[in-house]
Amino acid sequence: MVVRLTMGRRVAGAVRYNERKVQTGQAVQLVAENFAHSGLAQTSMAYKTKTLEHLTRRNPRVARPCLHCALAFHPEETLSDEQLRRLTAEFMNAIGYQAQPYLLYRHHDTAHPHVHVVTVSVAPDGRLISDAFLHRRVSRIRRQLEQRHGLRPAEDRLVENLAALRGVDTLPDEGKSRPHPAKARSNGDAEPLRLLRLVERAYRDLSTESKVQDRAQACVDDLILRQGVPPPAAHRAVELFLANRKTASPLPEGITQVQSTPSLKRMPTVRRRLR
Repeated sequence: MVVRLTMGRRVAGAVRYNERKVQTGQAVQLVAENFAHSGLAQTSMAYKTKTLEHLTRRNPRVARPCLHCALAFHPEETLSDEQLRRLTAEFMNAIGYQAQPYLLYRHHDTAHPHVHVVTVSVAPDGRLISDAFLHRRVSRIRRQLEQRHGLRPAEDRLVENLAALRGVDTLPDEGKSRPHPAKARSNGDAEPLRLLRLVERAYRDLSTESKVQDRAQACVDDLILRQGVPPPAAHRAVELFLANRKTASPLPEGITQVQSTPSLKRMPTVRRRLR
């Protein structure tokens, strides 16, 4: 299972994207949860959009109130509509959006089963639903759902390096599609250093009380879920970062210390090994 999150400015763009898929037969709406008029929420795009936009106006200070996420699964996994409804409800509850009105669409435009969820982060009382460490929390929630429902883990190589996100890699913001991060990355020496800086930033933000192994896994998840880095490259970047840190903490099993300075500005050995 792979989760992709996008926080956008305009609700209309996210709703319109999914409704157009429905109109062309590439998707079907499974759920319109927590709307006052369930009938209109099933049939009227204007009602869905206005309901969600009405909530965003309760807190105009929130610059990106629209949460548009995709849950993608391995092509060998067969999930019924009811299973997807239940799994999505568990996911929304776990991230604190269980009381929010949200729309769930099942897309049929790729070989990989996947759903899209559209909602907003502003509660009816104007309160902003906390997004603190959201991507890291999603990583933990994803693993729990995988175990509970017997889903293929995101780190599994059979997921084919996030191929499950092909076709769901353009979550629109204001009507503009964005290229998948893997397609936008440049080649050459800049890429290894970019990955290492991303690892360094994620590692620094984690609690120092956590075990090295837990912090390493959180960094891997951050690269995979937020940056679109293929799992093998993410694992390798974290291994090399840890191996080049001057730390008294034991390294995860299978990683050997590399003789190099911990500074990212002076890591020629690591740069060559990441190529």
